[in-house]
Amino acid sequence: MIKKAKNYYRRAYTMGHFPSLLNVLFNKHKLFAYYGFLGDGNFGDELVYEATKSVCYPNKLIPLQKHMPILLKFYCLFFSNRISGIIVGGGTLFRKFGGNKKYYLRLIEEGKSVFIHGTGADKNIVDDFFWKSILATNEVGGVRGPLSQKNMRKIGLELPIVGDAAFSLHNKRVEKRENHLKKSIIINFGTHTKDSNLLESRNEILNFIAEKTEEGYLIKFLPFHYIDLELSIDLVKDRNQVIVLDIPNNYEEALSHFEDCTFALGERLHFNIMAALAACPFISINYDLKHVDFLESLGLSEAGLSIHEVSKEKLHKCFLKRNTSFDWRIIDQRINDLKREQFQSANTFNSNIKA
Repeated sequence: MIKKAKNYYRRAYTMGHFPSLLNVLFNKHKLFAYYGFLGDGNFGDELVYEATKSVCYPNKLIPLQKHMPILLKFYCLFFSNRISGIIVGGGTLFRKFGGNKKYYLRLIEEGKSVFIHGTGADKNIVDDFFWKSILATNEVGGVRGPLSQKNMRKIGLELPIVGDAAFSLHNKRVEKRENHLKKSIIINFGTHTKDSNLLESRNEILNFIAEKTEEGYLIKFLPFHYIDLELSIDLVKDRNQVIVLDIPNNYEEALSHFEDCTFALGERLHFNIMAALAACPFISINYDLKHVDFLESLGLSEAGLSIHEVSKEKLHKCFLKRNTSFDWRIIDQRINDLKREQFQSANTFNSNIKA
């Protein structure tokens, strides 16, 4: 019980996810209910939340979480008329719904609009009836990529592709990157998926970075979750030349790590998304279809390898072609186009709401 209480307090009061009750009570702008993952130390979730706040600024987001400030929770329950709309954030959220269905349906019955901010759709959408009810009217925005679009069509919903939510943070115009002059490689291991083939894939990656270390490259391990940090312990134990970085605190900090590297190689979805945003040549280890969804949204399918395809030889070939395989001007333009659509959708969402 003490452990649960400490966890509740940490998530609800110490992580900076929630506006204070005073800010809510005396808020001059709109309040939006945010549905999305938060609180378990996953930088990808924090990144898309940061992105959604930037798109919706100066309006305020209230994440409706199991672990949230008690008074704020009561405020949302008893003063739902103050909630102007619903935001379905980034991440792969279109599958089984993990929130308070009755409350969200109540908001819909009250005529609230819904903004879909680059959300991913799983191939198995369990709560299809609920999602149809939520998205039946007054929804704007779109999904992460073509696979998400296809999966939503299976339940009769047509949504445009607007790219991952993190694209709205993109602030770089690519002119000229001297990646080939840099001597650092950044890597990441970390998934919530258990697959024995991942061990073989990781061994091939370790063989690849061992070779690059001998060639004088500095290897940096960038965790995006505490699970990744646990994996790094074994990595460093046998290879003390690998530098383990801290989990980034924000977008700009993560961006700086990638901008200092010549090549990125990782498992986490948002690790690879950050590489694309930083114009750092990368290979995505596609342990899940969400990686393919992201890559196809940018026309970068060749920048990914399934865990069955990974070998030291293939990684070496990708590394050698890193400065010719990516046309960063086209990629940058595509990200900016999708970013523009996200902001236009947010503006439409905002204008749909009655004052």
